[in-house]
Amino acid sequence: VAVLAWAAALYAVVRAGDDTGRLWWAALGALVGAGMLAEYTVAAFALGAAGYGLFSARERNWRGAGIAVLGAAAVLGPNLVWNLRHGFVTVLEVARQAVPGSAHFDPLNLASFAAVQMGVVGPVFLAGILIALLNRGFWRNDRGMRLMAWQTVPLIAVAGAVALVGGGAVSWAGPAYVGGSLMAARWLVLSGGLPALRAQAWIGVATSVALWTVAGLYAGQPEALTRRLDPFRAARLSEPFCELALGSLAEEGASALLSDSAHRLSECMFYGGLGWDRVAVWNPDGRAHSQHELMASLRPGDDRTMLLAVTGAGTGLARQFADAREIESGRLATHIDRWVPFSLWVVEGFRGYRER
Repeated sequence: VAVLAWAAALYAVVRAGDDTGRLWWAALGALVGAGMLAEYTVAAFALGAAGYGLFSARERNWRGAGIAVLGAAAVLGPNLVWNLRHGFVTVLEVARQAVPGSAHFDPLNLASFAAVQMGVVGPVFLAGILIALLNRGFWRNDRGMRLMAWQTVPLIAVAGAVALVGGGAVSWAGPAYVGGSLMAARWLVLSGGLPALRAQAWIGVATSVALWTVAGLYAGQPEALTRRLDPFRAARLSEPFCELALGSLAEEGASALLSDSAHRLSECMFYGGLGWDRVAVWNPDGRAHSQHELMASLRPGDDRTMLLAVTGAGTGLARQFADAREIESGRLATHIDRWVPFSLWVVEGFRGYRER
């Protein structure tokens, strides 16, 4: 959704610069606002648009920019009001992802980021983007390419800086390649690089075929294959874990599903169709790190009968209830070379958070 909104907003910028009306400026703001509702990194689009306007006197349009800001505010306004009322919980969560508690400066993180980006946009286009950006004569006097440069550099720079300290996600830089790919393609065409363009296309086709082939092999019995080649290895635990947890929740007649992982809890909510009144998340520091802590933090005095489902041993959590009974434990095999320990408990009478 973020990439779609970014691409549509980029088109709106171009049309706003060509037309004298205000409609495209309003559309630009609305699209940026909608993109930020999907992913806050779309804010980098506004940063690039501002840089382009400030350093492009001929294309500068303060009235249009004002209309765009109002359009973005109209779409994003309810989200900002909600965050204001709830301590900007979603903004702080993005900040936590950008600079995690284990953050540390390591050049190898940047090398890893660059390697991943090569897989995202393709080696030919990544090289084309860098060469085009370094060749100032290519974009400096070309309005369209200058706009593409401003919509490529800010997000990649921010994502690279975040990656340098071990934060962020692979997808954060993705929208930047909407404009970056156009730059690379134009540069290759004008510089006689049509063979390179064909190579980019063939690399994309070969990679897609390989991924779908491997995904098909893993669709049947991933537990009989190695995790290293599984393109969906990060999601393999969710279904078997939630199947056990939800089955036990129903069998024991528990009122709510409790977990110390908001990530696991969200997966089980999806598979089981559970509402916020049927879940609880372990949150000893009392702060809302995500919507799960905001909506369903376990509070002292909660006397519901709950099904505690955790990866690993749940003894430390279970002893903080007046009544706790382990009903199942063991290991779940997600692949031939990966087993994840789990434990399921029926607990009741939460006495409050104590040190484990």
